[in-house]
Formats: sequence, structure tokens, C-alpha cells
Amino acid sequence: MVKVRTKHHEDGRVELIRILTPDESWSAEDPLAYESSIVWMVEIDSLPFVREAIAEGVKSRTAKLRASGVGQMVGYAKLTPDAPADVKTGGFQRRFFYIKEKDLAGDRIPRTAVDPRSILPGVPGRKLRGK
Repeated sequence: MVKVRTKHHEDGRVELIRILTPDESWSAEDPLAYESSIVWMVEIDSLPFVREAIAEGVKSRTAKLRASGVGQMVGYAKLTPDAPADVKTGGFQRRFFYIKEKDLAGDRIPRTAVDPRSILPGVPGRKLRGK
């Protein structure tokens, strides 16, 4: 299990910061291995699910991500200072989490939905059953 500590920012963001133990190491084969933290921009306890995606070719390891056309971004991953750039794009691969307006209006769970409370740095979200 990944160990984290929680940091509450003055602007309302909540950051789950990964604490590495001596037996953990980074893996070049696993892009999630380089995640140092997950930043939530909204209170996730009220969200039944979020959608999880990967942004490619991102210029920064840690800056807030901007994703247009996907809905409302609710969270994103920050990477470690030694995270390698993708050789194809010259940028970084970073996860982000979002919801669409229709997600809040209905009781349908999309096939790509994950439980936001299961998301930790380096750990994919637990898939929920979509309809």
C-alpha cells in the first residue's frame, strides 16, 4: 500500500503526497511510478466518480494542468524531479481527473469511471461498474 501524507493548501486544494519507503523504487516501464502527488482541486467526498486520463507531451512535471474539451478538471498528478521525458514528444505523461456536466445530472456511471477515493500517487483508480 502506498503511504501518503495530506497537505491542505490555502486555496482549497488538497494534495496527497507520496512517502517512499526503502523497499520502493521507480520503474521506467511504469509511467505512474514517477507520480509524487495527486492534487485535488475540489472536495472529492461529494463525487461518486471521476474520469481518469493521461495527458501526453506536458511541458512541466508539476504545474497545474490545463485540459480543454474534456469537462471540469478536478485533479491532476505531479511528477518527481527525476521523471523522464517521453522521447517521442519531449514532454511528460501526467494523469488528470475530470467530470463532465452530464455526470452530475444523472445516475449513470460511465464505463471509464473510477472511485476518486481509491486514487493515490502511482496507483490507478479503482474502476466502477459502468452502465
